[in-house]
Amino acid sequence: MIELNHHSASILPYHLDLEDRLNFVLERKSPDYKKPFFDNALNFFGGNWEKGKYNEKSPEETVSREIKEEFWISYEA
Repeated sequence: MIELNHHSASILPYHLDLEDRLNFVLERKSPDYKKPFFDNALNFFGGNWEKGKYNEKSPEETVSREIKEEFWISYEA
């Protein structure tokens, strides 16, 4: 994890297959997501903390929430 500021966080998960090939797990944004910066782009999992909206106390808590949102374990407002 690279800490961008106190409550921004991202991760780059990876997997080694049976032939020891390294595979990265990224998310792809939809073509209409925040044009022109993120549309159809591959990104790390993660995001930003918003003051007053979340009670996270660390970047680890921020990335945990973001992963839950990305995999629909919890929902964004």
